[in-house]
Amino acid sequence: MGKVKFLPKLGFFLLVIVLSILLSCNYGIIHDTITYSISPEYYTKYKFIEFGLISEPMENTVIKPFVLVILTGIIATWWMGLLIGLILGTLNLIYFNSFKQNVIIYFRLVAILFITTTIAAFIGYFIGIYTFTGKEFYFHFTENILNKRDYHTVGMIHNLSYIGAVVGIILSLLKFRGLRKSISNF
Repeated sequence: MGKVKFLPKLGFFLLVIVLSILLSCNYGIIHDTITYSISPEYYTKYKFIEFGLISEPMENTVIKPFVLVILTGIIATWWMGLLIGLILGTLNLIYFNSFKQNVIIYFRLVAILFITTTIAAFIGYFIGIYTFTGKEFYFHFTENILNKRDYHTVGMIHNLSYIGAVVGIILSLLKFRGLRKSISNF
């Protein structure tokens, strides 16, 4: 296989960034839809306000929260997709010579990120449920939280998901070297 010229490499770099943002946003939408089902209060009394989607806690309102959950998922994760895309896109831009190699490596590394982030979210769920004592109110507790344990659990899921993404980036970078060598025989 011959060397890929710079313009196609640059095009793939940009494609990786856009695809990473889209995949990250989809993960965020699914993640937030699931966590909303665990604690609607986490969203209606914290996240929707944090992201400027509403101005005060929602109690009994006619607004359909599903649209706000989707927007929250996008707002909360697009930047992580950008970061991941920049890292993986740069690695592909520098080190690979064929489109096929780029695609294989990209999706293998994205799989690592997805797995670590998902595992971390599940760990956050169990930590949230089993560590809640009712005395700790450190996850942006506002007044009038009716189900503090679920609110706490969703906070743990969110925090550990970000940690999982960082761990996934580190593991992807470590795995990158081995993948580069094994794919180079194509």
